[in-house]
This record gives sequence, C-alpha cells and structure tokens, in this order.
Amino acid sequence: MRRAAARFSQRQHGFDLEVAPLHARNLIDFFWTPSGRRRTHSDGIYAGHFFADQGEWRSYRRAPSRPNAHYAAMSAQLVHISIKRNQRSVVVNFGVDLAGIVDDLNRTWDCFLTALAGTEWPVRFRKRLARWQQMR
Repeated sequence: MRRAAARFSQRQHGFDLEVAPLHARNLIDFFWTPSGRRRTHSDGIYAGHFFADQGEWRSYRRAPSRPNAHYAAMSAQLVHISIKRNQRSVVVNFGVDLAGIVDDLNRTWDCFLTALAGTEWPVRFRKRLARWQQMR
C-alpha cells in the first residue's frame, strides 16, 4: 500500500490509480472485519484472528473515521462493472484523500503491532517486510 500510494501521488504509473485504493480497502477489511457492516469470508484472515480472544482487538484498535468513510467510494472505484462507479455520490478524489487514508491505516497497523507485543507476530511481520523491501 505504501509503495503504491507513493507512486500514485507522483503520478508515475497509471496502475497505481487502482492498486493503492485496493490495498487500502484490503487493510480496512483486515482491521475492521467483522463489524456490523462487514461480514467475514469463510477463508478470510482478519486482525482479530491474531488474538486468543478475537474481540480483544476491538478494544485495542483505534477507529479513525477516514478509512471507513471512504470504503464505499474505494469499492465503487475498484469494481469495473458497477452502477455506483459512475454515481457522483461515491466519487472521491483519491489524489487528495489517499495520503490521509494511508496515514490512518499506518497508525492502525502500528496499534495492531503494539497490541501483539509479547507474541511471535511482530517479529514475523517485520521479517516479512524486510524480505519484501529487498525484492524491490
């Protein structure tokens, strides 16, 4: 998400118009599912799964409104065959709003890692990130 958002803001690559919001939408699902509005998929992996009590994550997570407020617009932007894609009510200038959404999701990620302190997961995630950064 971070790499795609950086390229999106530089307007170097056209594919980032949809890649950056796609990653953001996936992270919103990861952090805020299940919720009243979002149901789990049978094979989905969500932040709550990393805790012995899946409801425990809800007590830790911060709830920045910006990512969730733009979820419907991101979904409409990413669905290629959709009536909502062209409705003015869901049109968002992601060139303006994406940086704030990414900042909020990064803060939520940091909160997630802090909540997992003392488990194996923060180290495993950091190793995976380091390996991903080497592949750039």
